[in-house]
Amino acid sequence: MGPTKRTKAWKKEKFCLGYHLALFEGVVYTAVAVRQLVELGLKPTLHGQLPKPTYLPLTRPPASTKIKLQAI
Repeated sequence: MGPTKRTKAWKKEKFCLGYHLALFEGVVYTAVAVRQLVELGLKPTLHGQLPKPTYLPLTRPPASTKIKLQAI
């Protein structure tokens, strides 16, 4: 059913309450990781096909995409 599920208490489908928090945690983790890499003098770059935007803000690069760290 995706991010929705049925419960016995509610007969209608309900959206997962933690969904937005999980998205926010992912964004915060990425921002902190990139800041740490910049402090180390490294810059993450994608090598390979860029993902096609399907549902913003979520995109996912293909499994063959590599992330390389380059000196700034």
